[in-house]
Formats: sequence, structure tokens, C-alpha cells
Amino acid sequence: MGGLFFCFVVISIVMDIHCLFPNRILRCLLILLFLFSCKPQKSGQPAGLFAYVDSLQCDGQKFTVYKKPNGHVFILNAKNDTVFQHKEWVGKIEIGEFYKSGNQSLLFSYSTNTPGECDLIVYMPDFGKFTKVMNFRKFPSAKRIGDGNYWYSYKSVGCADNIWKSDLFKIESYEAKLIASVEVNGCVSETQEKVKATLFRIKENEKVVVREFVPVFVSTPDYKHAFIRNFWAKNYSY
Repeated sequence: MGGLFFCFVVISIVMDIHCLFPNRILRCLLILLFLFSCKPQKSGQPAGLFAYVDSLQCDGQKFTVYKKPNGHVFILNAKNDTVFQHKEWVGKIEIGEFYKSGNQSLLFSYSTNTPGECDLIVYMPDFGKFTKVMNFRKFPSAKRIGDGNYWYSYKSVGCADNIWKSDLFKIESYEAKLIASVEVNGCVSETQEKVKATLFRIKENEKVVVREFVPVFVSTPDYKHAFIRNFWAKNYSY
């Protein structure tokens, strides 16, 4: 009510001060501008300017995704209630079945020093809302293994991307949990003549060496990703 009262006061002033706005058309345009800017906001709708991004379906319900100029993201249900808000700058938004079949989820990408850093936003059917999967952002360039609940990541560690690692993790109770890691050292030198890989298993929050081996790569530009994709497809049961 306070906002509408303010608008009517301003409109009255504009209509009365003819010396400032002698052009009747200009006065009418200003009045229309104030009326539209003071339009009552629907319940739950994010305040301020925002842009429609896309919509998604979960449990037969439609949800709408909005993004503000500052990169903050809001998700509204069919009743226009806010069921999720993310008050951090988001670059790219992807919508798909990233988490469980039947319900769509969202991937939020960020521009950071770590390529592929994302957040996974999933639907909680018991609450009719969305939530962010805890610790998912710690696993950059994450890929899902088939249709299951296991994922693997890729991260460059150093030596011009010749030292890198891939983590195997799963999502339980909306939290990403580390299971195993494979670390590859491709910095060949006088002291290390071959590329070396080490597989670790996570036991009681400690890294335990499972085995060391010489990785075999295929001759393709994405040989690293092809290797970890095939490796975890065979070894994700740790």
C-alpha cells in the first residue's frame, strides 16, 4: 500500500506542475510509466528486475526459473511461491535429468579458476522444493555413470595439466560423498620415465592406496576423459 500511495502522490505532482511538462503526451507517458513500475508484486515473486530463464517439470508440476541481473536465481512453483533461491552469481544454467530419472534438476556453472565447477540443484518430492547438493561443487566437471547414483570428476593438479586426478563419488541424502580417487602423474622426467597412476579408496576419511599402475590411453584428443570414463565404468563399485 505504501508503494501505491507514493506512486499516486508522484502522479498528482506531475499532473499539477504544467510548467515543467507542458506537453500533454509527455505527461501521459510519465503517468503510465509510474503506474507500471508500481504494479503490485505477486506473492513470492523475486523483487526487482529479473528475466525468465526456463521451466522444468517435477512430479507432474511445472516450475519456473528466473535469473536477476546480479546472477541470483529463483525458482517459483505454479502458485508463484518461491521454492528455491540462490543468492550467488551464476553463469550458465542447464536443465535436465542429472540426478534421478523422472524429475528434472539444474546445473549452475561458475566462472572460477577451476574449470567445470558447478552446483547441482535437485527436487525434494517430500517438500515440493529444491535444494543444493552439498559438496557437489568440490567435484569439477562431474559426470554421471549411467543412470545410477555414482559420479566421477576431473581436475587438473599441475605440470601444465600433466598431473591430474579424478574422484569417484555418490550422492546420498542430498550430499556428495567421496568414495575413491585415481591420481595420474604424467610429468615424465629423468626420475620418472613413464606415466604413473595411483588408485585410492577412501576409508574412514583417509586415503588408502589400492594399487599403482601404468595407465593405457587411447589416441584421441580427449584421451584423459576417455580413460577416466572407461576406468570408473569398470571400477565404480569401491
